[in-house]
Amino acid sequence: MKVTHLACIAPPETGGIGQVAYDEVMGLRERGVDARLVSSGNGWTRGMDQVLAEKSDVVYRLPSIIRVGNAALIRGLGRVVQDADIIHLHYPWYGVAEFLLSARPKKPVVVTFHMDASASDLRGVAFAAHRYLLQSRLLRNASRILVSSRDYAEHSSLAPLLSELGDKIVQLPFALDTDFFSPSEQKAVSHDKGAHILFVGGLDKAHHFKGLPLLLRALTALPKSITLKIVGDGGERARFEKDVVALDLVSRVAFLGRVSREALRDTYRDADVLAFPSTSVAEAFGLVALEAQACGVPVVASGLPGVRTVVQDGETGILVSPGSAEALTKGIMELCTNQEKRQIYAKNARVHALQGFSQKTHIDKLLEVYQAL
Repeated sequence: MKVTHLACIAPPETGGIGQVAYDEVMGLRERGVDARLVSSGNGWTRGMDQVLAEKSDVVYRLPSIIRVGNAALIRGLGRVVQDADIIHLHYPWYGVAEFLLSARPKKPVVVTFHMDASASDLRGVAFAAHRYLLQSRLLRNASRILVSSRDYAEHSSLAPLLSELGDKIVQLPFALDTDFFSPSEQKAVSHDKGAHILFVGGLDKAHHFKGLPLLLRALTALPKSITLKIVGDGGERARFEKDVVALDLVSRVAFLGRVSREALRDTYRDADVLAFPSTSVAEAFGLVALEAQACGVPVVASGLPGVRTVVQDGETGILVSPGSAEALTKGIMELCTNQEKRQIYAKNARVHALQGFSQKTHIDKLLEVYQAL
């Protein structure tokens, strides 16, 4: 079986869509499936023969004719997917979705519906136009549509189509390597001088919904012994750094930038609480929240559709009203000042990750989907 995954980004670029696609491809390859991931690069003057010669065994980066954010028109896609038995699109990927609609490949197309993209500028208008004009056609043409949770699907732009699509919709929660993302045996019971909060997310316009400004406002109302580490980078980092200065938080906030996978795991392990303050339904799941829980770290998260299937309120963390700095402050304060509760939630979080989100179970079900086509 040959399966070609299509995703707008791929590691080492950071982002949930690319990480999910890459992990699925690697998991499939471990089962003997000839799987690969196609993403976009920059530049379009190189010939396709050169591009294919430079490919890795796992990731093909095709040259972009035009790339705006993660949307792209790329060269050579038809040639790369022509020998695939199954095409698996990680949606949204604007530009490539249009290609699949126009090419109408005579082979099964699986679509993972990751999220409803959102933006407050002209991009938001373009996203809405795509959903109105093209999204329903793409999904009707698909052989299967995978969703990370039924909860999110019912509150997304998919909702009006759920009855029509029927059995095409398959719930398949995202997963992770729980052997890699695991608690540290050496972690101290607590930090001597307060509590450490962690935030992980892109610091760019594409990830405006991650809620970092909200978290910074919440931090101003927390005791000075509570500090924050921020993992991530992007074009908005300088603005956030200025906000930290303006809010008089310089001594309490550390920007770590992009870090390696190993460093990210270690940073999770050192945290007392992960803050996941996303503000809109552009946040569909919460892979970061899952990684933290696998490392035995409780989470304070916005109670959004999809996210509330990842974080169990009162068991592995606390769900708060989206967009409320006051609720976020209260939730963080509750865990940072109650060591016993924090330890109970930490143990529950690890069990929750193991029982509901193992990579093995995820790949098993993905293979069942493919084999049924």
